[in-house]
Amino acid sequence: GLLFSLQFLNLYPFKTAEWLSPGRVRMLHTSLIAYGWIVNAFIGGMCYVVPKLTGRPLLSRSLSWLIFWAWQLIIVLTEVGILAGKAQGIEWAETPIFVDPLVVLGVVLLIVNIMTPILQSRSKPFYVSIWFFIAALVWTPLNYIMGNYLPQFIVPGTGGAAITSTFIHNLVGLLVTPLGWGLLYFFVPAELKKPIYSHSLSLIGFWSLAFFYPLNTVPHYLDSPIPMFVQYFAVVASVGIHVVVYTVAYNFF
Repeated sequence: GLLFSLQFLNLYPFKTAEWLSPGRVRMLHTSLIAYGWIVNAFIGGMCYVVPKLTGRPLLSRSLSWLIFWAWQLIIVLTEVGILAGKAQGIEWAETPIFVDPLVVLGVVLLIVNIMTPILQSRSKPFYVSIWFFIAALVWTPLNYIMGNYLPQFIVPGTGGAAITSTFIHNLVGLLVTPLGWGLLYFFVPAELKKPIYSHSLSLIGFWSLAFFYPLNTVPHYLDSPIPMFVQYFAVVASVGIHVVVYTVAYNFF
């Protein structure tokens, strides 16, 4: 990130090195933050929280370690591929196409490992953190396949841009947000030694996220060739996201 910012001061130190060109370094920076830091932290958080809330262990400790090392391999292959000029030409889906099947396989293994104790304990009501974890595990493989394969092979042009904009926002709203909030709903009450204000309010926030965020697609492409009714839906959904944020903030404060 620091190296990339230096180009705005005309001080970029690797101007003649193709594999360290600013465009590739920028993609390296964003993908490392998203997949190398956030996803790693959130997977680790789920591996800790889910057994606590279900009273049951994950399916396999060995599988957990396999997923960990496989994910680090995916990150290394992604960053090497980006620096080598093999990135996909899709915003936030720059992961090289030869890495994408490994990502999908890794997510499937993660779902199997995390969902096993959840399914085993489904006879009792779930705390809201489990709701958010389940949703993220269901949405993420669908969203990843849609964003990385459809614009690349099936839907080019303006239609592909609309799908890409959906993927960009859903990567945040249907992966980072539910996992992050699910972990917060566990750790904040545990640290404060006080329950959240309202479990019902937390579920209103959950269903608002499920309804509004998938429609929050193209606010970065307003007044573009994407059909205007899609853009209008995105504006309305962006306002609706306020409902989600307020429920979480009110619950915690």
